Amino acid sequence: MERGVKFTVLRIYNCIKVKGKFRDAASTNLEIYIFFLFILQLQRPDQYICATVERIYYSDLSVRIVLEKNIRRPMNKPIQNFLILVLLLLWGNSNTWGQGGTTIRITVKGIKKDSTYYIGNYYGDKQYIVDSAKADANGNLIFRTSEKLPSGIYFFVPPAKNTFFFEFIVHEHDFSLETDTSDYDGKMKIKNSRENEIFYEYRNYLAQKSREVSPFSKRLKEIDDILNPKDSTDTKEGKKGGQSKPAVKKPLPPGTDSVALKREREQLIEKLRAVNKEVINFQKAFIEKYKGTLVATIFRATQEPDIPEPRRLPDGKIDSLYPWRYYRSNYLNYIDFSQPAILRTPIYKNKIDYFLDKLTVQDPDSVNNAIDYIIEKTNASPELKKWTISYLMGKYEKSKLMFGESNFVHIVQKYVAPNREFWGEKNVFSRQDFWYPDTSLDKIIKRAAKLEPILINKIAPDITMYDMNGKPVSLHKTKGKYTLLVFWDSNCGHCKEVTPKLHDIYLRFRDKGFNVYAANIEQKPDGWKKFVEEKGFKWINVQDIYHYSNFREIYDVYKTPIIYLLDENKKILFKHLSHEQVEEFLKDKLK
Repeated sequence: MERGVKFTVLRIYNCIKVKGKFRDAASTNLEIYIFFLFILQLQRPDQYICATVERIYYSDLSVRIVLEKNIRRPMNKPIQNFLILVLLLLWGNSNTWGQGGTTIRITVKGIKKDSTYYIGNYYGDKQYIVDSAKADANGNLIFRTSEKLPSGIYFFVPPAKNTFFFEFIVHEHDFSLETDTSDYDGKMKIKNSRENEIFYEYRNYLAQKSREVSPFSKRLKEIDDILNPKDSTDTKEGKKGGQSKPAVKKPLPPGTDSVALKREREQLIEKLRAVNKEVINFQKAFIEKYKGTLVATIFRATQEPDIPEPRRLPDGKIDSLYPWRYYRSNYLNYIDFSQPAILRTPIYKNKIDYFLDKLTVQDPDSVNNAIDYIIEKTNASPELKKWTISYLMGKYEKSKLMFGESNFVHIVQKYVAPNREFWGEKNVFSRQDFWYPDTSLDKIIKRAAKLEPILINKIAPDITMYDMNGKPVSLHKTKGKYTLLVFWDSNCGHCKEVTPKLHDIYLRFRDKGFNVYAANIEQKPDGWKKFVEEKGFKWINVQDIYHYSNFREIYDVYKTPIIYLLDENKKILFKHLSHEQVEEFLKDKLK
């Protein structure tokens, strides 16, 4: 490259002043401007052509260039006209720069000029802001992204970000919405978006029905308050000294015709049932009418099975469990698992939670089967499958159910560890893309491997720690029909409260085959010995005096107290128990 050309390139880059943040498409647009300025500079090497890029916003790819006057002499007219023409052409084709992107024009009468507003979307059980724009004096905003926004339910968010004003559908990628702060839904006008027209047809119908039943609901509450007046002692304010007084039912107001009120109440309930039936029928007809649209797909996912009448068993008796089995087996059939847009609604996460928590027997094997059933349904959508797996991992690793870790390990070992390529090159779960916190597959797989040996129904790993006389005591050599393994710390406030209660339980059941291996986790023996002597603990008191046992890693001791209940063969029956649960179990088993 000749010296003059090098100088021109450097001069162009040095004089370009950029403000704001870039996306890839915006950077490309800037390069277009630089290219044209470069051509002009080569044509007029005796002139100094400079420009300022005033804004390239993250959410707005429009770029304005202001030409500065030549500091040596004015630019001649032909060159100036040519440059203006080029810039106008580029400006007029600004939509083509973001080809493949999304442009949403929103007008809201009554919002503040120059205030920043946002659009966001649902993602599983979270909500994310995806773009921002400033309102002009007429309430106009333009949200423009370089890449197409994924389909789903989105919402319009005010500057405070504490709520949202209204929802809308993103499926088309260049459309307009116009409304008013006085009635967002009722005054909504839509251009170039069939999906939003359908969406608001549905919303406006529901709003109409809500207004229709409002007087019925209000009157029903009034009648209930008249028929069931209660004294203030039935409220929290009526509780004194930690005890609540019995509720005192007030007499009905004089002249009250309770029979007439009850009759009116039944009539109101019938009216509400009739409207509810009408709404259900409308929903079914609506979904069928707009079958194939995203809106119909989303609303279909909210439906539940119509429970049939119970069937008779071969012996003629009524199969009372048939309705429940039918309901469970059909509960998820209304979700289109091939449609990842269902993630960007508030529906999907709640549906799978209800299926797992309310419609599934709460034991490790039953829950694992239900997890497999759900994940298998997501095979047609990699995005939905990834989110589902990552969400369920988090759900069960942090579950309060004592067998939740079994489900976590099952998910990792079946769907994560053998399929690293499925998660991409980085092998990282990002909170923005998935439910699971930012972490690597390696950490997740190691975590599952660490928990696997100490799951319920596994034989507890043996550890050897030392008693107060310095003698080694093996966990597996302790005797007892049931053994409680307790990891505790004399500096832990909760341990100070729980261990004496556990010791009382030990004293009551030790002659019936109950033993306790109380493993103190402190580094030094002084505090441990002092606390044991003060409390008079008679169970097996041990500590890892020489730091050989590696108990923290083996038993995942990350807090205290941690409690495992073992049978006579040292199989783990339960873990993370409370002292009340320990007592209830022993009362039942060691009568």
